Amino acid sequence: MDRKERAVPALTSASAQSVVYASSSPDELALVDAAKRCGIVLIKRERTAVTLHLTTKTAGGAGGSGSASAFTESYTVLHTLEFSSDRKRMSVVTSHSDPKTGATVYTLWCKGADDKILERLTPGADTNQRVAYFRPVLDRYARHGLRTLCYAMKVLDEKWYTEWAETLRVANTTVSGAAGADGLTAREVAVNKCYEAIESGGGLQLIGVSGIEDRLQDGVGETITQLRRAGIKVWMLTGDKYQTAVEISRSCGLIDNPSAVVQAQHQPQLQLSIIGTDRDSVWSQLQAHLDTTAGLSFGRGRGSGYAVVIDGVSLAICLQHFAPQFADLTYVIPTGEQFRSEPNVLVVVSCCVLSRVCRTDRMRFRSFAVELHHHKKQMSCSS
Repeated sequence: MDRKERAVPALTSASAQSVVYASSSPDELALVDAAKRCGIVLIKRERTAVTLHLTTKTAGGAGGSGSASAFTESYTVLHTLEFSSDRKRMSVVTSHSDPKTGATVYTLWCKGADDKILERLTPGADTNQRVAYFRPVLDRYARHGLRTLCYAMKVLDEKWYTEWAETLRVANTTVSGAAGADGLTAREVAVNKCYEAIESGGGLQLIGVSGIEDRLQDGVGETITQLRRAGIKVWMLTGDKYQTAVEISRSCGLIDNPSAVVQAQHQPQLQLSIIGTDRDSVWSQLQAHLDTTAGLSFGRGRGSGYAVVIDGVSLAICLQHFAPQFADLTYVIPTGEQFRSEPNVLVVVSCCVLSRVCRTDRMRFRSFAVELHHHKKQMSCSS
């Protein structure tokens, strides 16, 4: 998260509940407002310090309403492990004084994509119980097209933290040098290794999830519709999980909404997914889709074509090993009235932000775009 996007209190009154926040990021505003409703109010934010006003409620006896107590806590921000599309998470390391013992407590707070957080949790019965509770919530948020995040924390051993902080200091002073095959410098590799050590070293506990609406800018849906009607093929690249990517595609008009298809009495649009982890699984799905779409004809009154949803790992495999077959799947020869109607194949790439994937995959994607252009010409000429 960029420092300029952090939510800070813009106005503080006598009541903590009257605090108003300002931020260039609607995500951060949504999160601090939600925390405020839960009794955790951010009342002061400085570069290396955070002050919270917390309200806790105790259950009353039979027929009682219970009681509430309020207090403040101050945290020192020691390190910020910045977000990147490769890591899909960010963390902060804080210290605060234990109100009971006075000892300094070091804590890691981490937020990020559910797959990146859940795989780093400490195995155990408590973790399984929490994941079982939160996973249906994540799925429900995704079905509504919300961008989901998981939140986790762990208390750090003081000696371990001290050694880790020194290792990070040395990593930050490493001479960068030229970037390697993965596009990272020696310094970036060393720093990422430190990040991985603290975020994956055990003890990480899931503490919550969130779903935030990522609203489309005005006119996006109408613009995409006009581009499609002009015969321009549109690919959507998103860092979201599969279900969220599908819902956003529907909201912006890339993928048909099932209810709209029924109301218009059109033939339903085929939705093809390629979600694999290795060459064999990707090829089997790609081959099955090629068989499904072989011989299909589209045009006015003959169906809505099909949409291809593919994740970043599968896309990289396709570009490296199956580019011609992937081109066959993502391009259909226009027939008849189709020249004046919308393209019939839509491609949605989920879990993949091309600006941050490794340099080799970026070059493969550019090469594939050129090959697809020539492939289209050859197919059109041969028809």
